[in-house]
Amino acid sequence: MIFTAADRNFAEALFARVARETRDPSGGVCRPSYGRGETIAFQLVAEAAHDLGVHPKVDVAGNLLLTSHSDTPPRATWIGSHLDSVPNGGNYDGLAGVVAAVLLVAKAREKRCPAPLVGLGLRGEESAWFGMPYLGSRALLGKLHTRDLDRQRRAMGDETILPLRSYMEMLSILFPRLISGIPLVTPSQVSEFWELHIEQGPLLVARNKPVGIVTGIRGNSRAPRARVTGRADHSGTTPHELRHDAVMRFARILTKLETRREALAECGDDLVFTCGIVGTDPKKHSITTIADEVHLGLEVRSLCVQHTLQFLTYAETLGIDLGEVITTPGVKISPDIWGRAARACGDLGISHEVMPSGAGHDAALFQEAGIPAGMVFVRNANGSHNPTEAMDMDDFLLGCEVLWRTVVERI
Repeated sequence: MIFTAADRNFAEALFARVARETRDPSGGVCRPSYGRGETIAFQLVAEAAHDLGVHPKVDVAGNLLLTSHSDTPPRATWIGSHLDSVPNGGNYDGLAGVVAAVLLVAKAREKRCPAPLVGLGLRGEESAWFGMPYLGSRALLGKLHTRDLDRQRRAMGDETILPLRSYMEMLSILFPRLISGIPLVTPSQVSEFWELHIEQGPLLVARNKPVGIVTGIRGNSRAPRARVTGRADHSGTTPHELRHDAVMRFARILTKLETRREALAECGDDLVFTCGIVGTDPKKHSITTIADEVHLGLEVRSLCVQHTLQFLTYAETLGIDLGEVITTPGVKISPDIWGRAARACGDLGISHEVMPSGAGHDAALFQEAGIPAGMVFVRNANGSHNPTEAMDMDDFLLGCEVLWRTVVERI
């Protein structure tokens, strides 16, 4: 094995320090996209990498680049993940992939490996803050737009709500370059992108396998400010047959959406949908008022983005006013890519699962941009996006070994 007890101690200490210094008073960690917690994690990772002889620097989009030498090598393999978290999130979501990148770049430097590597700590992967995911990788790949700079960040306590451009200005990020449509890196400069990430579901734990090899990444279509409308009336004086109750209309629509999803599942479609935000307005609705409006956030995921859009169109015909729809395409990872990682597991004697990813990841943006992408999952108990994420360090190091054999030794 390539990675040693010293590597394990380094990773454990870095994970612990980032968790401690970005902790959320309500539990877990809080690293807002382009915000204070994410920047603290950025600085701590950069300092730790420097201690290992790795050169940290910042790109135009504010992402962290890690190289063996002061210059970024041409036509390198890039390895990394994101540094932000959801509110009250878990410490390993994203960070595990960045720490793995530090270890691989440092080990390649130590062993004077000829294969050029670049580690990457991306900003703004989580959609929880600005309503759109992959902000750092979008900026890197020339896919950020002017309208995205005006997206308001989720409020935290009593703070003033500001748009993305304001947070970028605080970090001295020159955003006009980012919305030019010209990528900061192209397929001619990046041979492959690899991302280690904790599994955010229960499959690896249930099947007692420490590592997963990803074959595809679901895309999603999101309507974060959708609504269902009706008419306000008195709850006691209006008979049911004369009501236009937005809550009841929403309930009927949701039932029909689930019926459609079940029919698609019987045909083999992997589509899932979620209403994670639902509510009436407590400022104008009451227990004695028939609500005239229900606000909701509707998300649909599938490996085929056309299926997500068709599902949202169906929801619209049922009576949901979708508002803005944000779509991120799903991708299929080439068998040539994921097959190498699977062979690495076999050579190393590591029990593994070949599986698609239900969650979205930055790797999908690289794949869509024409840069071959691969992913290695690490077993993680208790799910993700919560303070109880429980990645085991032995599993993490096995994931690093798989990456090393796949990317550096290129079996």
